[in-house]
Amino acid sequence: AWAQELGQRRAQGDDPGIERQLPPSTREPADQRAAMIAGIMAGQIIFFAFYTGAATAESILREHEEGTLARLSTTPTPAATILGGKFAGVFVTLVVQVAVLLAAAGLLFRIRWGQPLPVLLVTLAMIVAAAGFGLFVMSFVKNTRQAGAVFGGVLTVTGMAGGLFTTGFQNLPSFYTTINLFTPHGWALRGWRVVLAGGGVGGVLMPVLVTLGL
Repeated sequence: AWAQELGQRRAQGDDPGIERQLPPSTREPADQRAAMIAGIMAGQIIFFAFYTGAATAESILREHEEGTLARLSTTPTPAATILGGKFAGVFVTLVVQVAVLLAAAGLLFRIRWGQPLPVLLVTLAMIVAAAGFGLFVMSFVKNTRQAGAVFGGVLTVTGMAGGLFTTGFQNLPSFYTTINLFTPHGWALRGWRVVLAGGGVGGVLMPVLVTLGL
């Protein structure tokens, strides 16, 4: 049976003594696809972080409509402490969400996010910016009915301006990459691009500081 199988394989041109290797030209597109998927995932992680930041901060509006925020304001608790508590709640929620997304993307798509310390710095800066951005946006909304329009409009427009939906495109106009840097999304994306390219702490330092400042 073994001899017959071997004869059939050789008749079909498959010699067990010959090891076949794909030429470099066929392996390169696979590397390009992996890099493209990693960039797309980074953009989506940033978008969902900012979306969750705003959605979690919406609890301020609900408490205002239900009257619990007014009762809380009658206590000696300073307003800065109340907002600090909201910020902490949003921060913890985002930490869990981003950690799950990073781990899931790494397992499903075999993405190598980069060196641990730069990844940690970029992640924390993104989370702080997303939490602050969420509270900032919700401060302009009067009630929960307006929140839906904000989620669909403001977050989508800022995500587009930040370049989160065009990470898979090549040779974009230079003015578009400049527009990206007017948003915290764009600076967070720049930090992720550095870590995905294997950059160290020095490479992500400026994007991290600017993201935190915004």
